[in-house]
Amino acid sequence: MERMWFYLHENQQKGPIKQDELISLLQQAILPADTQIWTEGMPDWQPASATSLTAQYAQPSAGRPTAVTVFGIINIVFGGLGLLSIPLVVVAMLIPKAGGTAIAPSQSMQMFLFLSYGVRLVLSCVLLAGGIGLLNRRNWARQITYCYGWFTIAWVVFSVTASIIIANLTPAATGSEARFAAMAGVVGGVCGGIIGSIYPIFAVVYMRKPHIIAACNR
Repeated sequence: MERMWFYLHENQQKGPIKQDELISLLQQAILPADTQIWTEGMPDWQPASATSLTAQYAQPSAGRPTAVTVFGIINIVFGGLGLLSIPLVVVAMLIPKAGGTAIAPSQSMQMFLFLSYGVRLVLSCVLLAGGIGLLNRRNWARQITYCYGWFTIAWVVFSVTASIIIANLTPAATGSEARFAAMAGVVGGVCGGIIGSIYPIFAVVYMRKPHIIAACNR
């Protein structure tokens, strides 16, 4: 089991945190070398400079953490797929359906869909830029990935709420098929929103971890 550490900061006990996170805080001088630290097995609190960690944080690691690499690659993949897929979806919406049997979405739904695709297009560009920046350990890339996560979570909540409102506003006179299509869109939006929120949540959590902040120092 990985050793967990505690430290004193501004007269308050902090932790537990992993050893590599503690080392990163010391490497970046976020914590001074005389910070009192403790882990299971130590008889008492000791300054970090007097422990075995000294040799590990005395020479800052130039490597890129695996998590930074993974998030960088995922950003590039998701951003690239978004840039490729969104224009195709918009074009498909504009092409008249053969036979005229398709159920056309309401005007409100059409406006909302175009707004959604516009937002996704911008987010795809942000992801692509953030991914390239993360692979180069740029702090701005970490920050925009973190902001992307929060914005996407808020957008999912807004999208689901807007879909429900639009579906409820669909007049009964438009026919049961139109209302069924609207409700099907709501169900699909909720399911898609839940799935689409997984990566942004991970981005919000990991982009604030001390070792990620320490690694993205350019």
